[in-house]
Amino acid sequence: MRRMENLIGKKFGRLLVQKFDCIKNNNYYWICKCDCGNEKSIASGHLKSGRTKSCGCYNREIVSARFGSHHLTKTRIYKIWRGMIDRCYYPSHKYYKDYGGRGISICEEWKNNFYKFYVWAIKNGYNPNAKRGECTIDRINNDGNYEPNNCRWVNLKEQQNNTRIVKRFHFRGELLTLYQISKITGIKKSIIYKRLYRGWDMERATKQKIKKGSKQ
Repeated sequence: MRRMENLIGKKFGRLLVQKFDCIKNNNYYWICKCDCGNEKSIASGHLKSGRTKSCGCYNREIVSARFGSHHLTKTRIYKIWRGMIDRCYYPSHKYYKDYGGRGISICEEWKNNFYKFYVWAIKNGYNPNAKRGECTIDRINNDGNYEPNNCRWVNLKEQQNNTRIVKRFHFRGELLTLYQISKITGIKKSIIYKRLYRGWDMERATKQKIKKGSKQ
């Protein structure tokens, strides 16, 4: 029998090794605490090979998603998937113009199969226990589609830094955001944005005074 390797404190998938348990059938067993809170005794070989990644909750979640058990329809991950579809394919959605309206779509694999999106999410960093804003889906290329090679899980601040809105403009010899330009000129960011959208150049957009009663 091989010499026992101390695994206490090591993490394998969702399992954190707490303490040594016993020797059984020539295998070393360890008490592991799962991310879901359950504890289970698991053999060294199963941990190190990746054969066992959780107390069993991972497989239950996958089976639930795959075979249509509606236990996940009220979860955050399902709402994220549903939200992608709505803003990409439903013109009535308030953000459609920023997604489907400018050609953003969802790969067929995800669009037609929540289970496949769910499996990708779990394997690529989605944390079901994350606080609001700490684990959001983000497209690496903001002009690209929702697909495995162009998506990642980030916090809300990182996602906002990757949006089209956070872009920089040449202003007085510097590259600045609309927020920074607004602070310098005293003109609201929304007004500068509307003027640029109408085709004004930056000089005109930041110099022309706002007429009383104007909606500019």
